[in-house]
Amino acid sequence: MKSSKLKKVFPVAWLFYLLIVFEILYMISPFALYYYSSYGPSLNFLNGSQYTAWLTQFFLPHYSESSSTLLNSMAPIGSLLFIGGLLFFLIGAGQIYYAKFTRKGTVSGGLYRIIRHPQYTALAITGLGMVLFWPRFIVLVMYVLMLIVYFFLARKEEKECLEKYGESYAVFMERTSMFFPVKLPVIAGKIILPEERLKRSLAVIMICVFLLITAVTTGIGLRNYSIGSISIHYGENFTAVSVLNLERDHIKSVYDLAASSGELKNLLTRSKIDENDRLISYIIPLDWVIPDLPVDPKEISIRGHYEPEINDPKKFKIMFAKARLHDPKKVHGIDILKEAFGLTPIAVVELDTRTGRILRVRNAPDHVLWGDIPTPMF
Repeated sequence: MKSSKLKKVFPVAWLFYLLIVFEILYMISPFALYYYSSYGPSLNFLNGSQYTAWLTQFFLPHYSESSSTLLNSMAPIGSLLFIGGLLFFLIGAGQIYYAKFTRKGTVSGGLYRIIRHPQYTALAITGLGMVLFWPRFIVLVMYVLMLIVYFFLARKEEKECLEKYGESYAVFMERTSMFFPVKLPVIAGKIILPEERLKRSLAVIMICVFLLITAVTTGIGLRNYSIGSISIHYGENFTAVSVLNLERDHIKSVYDLAASSGELKNLLTRSKIDENDRLISYIIPLDWVIPDLPVDPKEISIRGHYEPEINDPKKFKIMFAKARLHDPKKVHGIDILKEAFGLTPIAVVELDTRTGRILRVRNAPDHVLWGDIPTPMF
């Protein structure tokens, strides 16, 4: 008899767990789409057209030190936000599913005492961490779209909860803010949309387009500020970027010494580089390893970013690459860095500025450690 009851309970229990899994997938699917937008297949697809290649570019420094303390702290802050947001999400999810298991009705304690939708807030924090740590334009665009989707999902859930729980949920909404610990004047809540479905949809689309344009414009401003804050030396047909924050005269002397190498000139000639091509060079301390740049062999890059506490400040390696540009003849100087959507590695020159000697000239690897994923420009 007991065995018979258990056989009936198990299918119901599994169905309950399955519904929970589907609910979680439903909640995090916008975040998942946003997360995977920053990886290979989508980046390579976007990089194939001159109209979408800009979406793969970075708007904050990724491996280059800048003169701005705030910019230099963006990646560590992004990591903290990402981890903190995930923990915040798990706590909120734990409260919800504990209430469902115990049938306690409306969840209004813990995180829900101060925020009506702590899980969406948590995913927004996690997403912001990704934007700061992996700041491509496509990630920024997908982040804004994710926030818009979560806003409408939250409104939909509130409508359902009002129908299910009635007055208790209305009181909960009155005393608790939607996404923030304190109530803020939310413009989105005060916008009056047309009643007619078509006009309402068009109004929502226009608002979304406005938000996306604002985000991209902000990203362009941040990119220009970032490029102005890193160490760069450039001429008519080249741009040289130092991953260290160095004086421009120092960068120029290092670049000029590398560019004087006869072996380098031979490699450039063999690579069929002419006056119409544009070059990007990266000046890196000799002992550093930066797997985001096609500089070191794969077996060295495999250990990831490596910056020794003590390194020789006079020894460098300079990677020379052809900038992939849709119309190279129209791009000059610092704009090479802004317009390039990829690199074709050519050579690496190792040198010692103390003695003024070229130590070695070698071919650059074909790809970075991550394969053909578009490389950050700075």
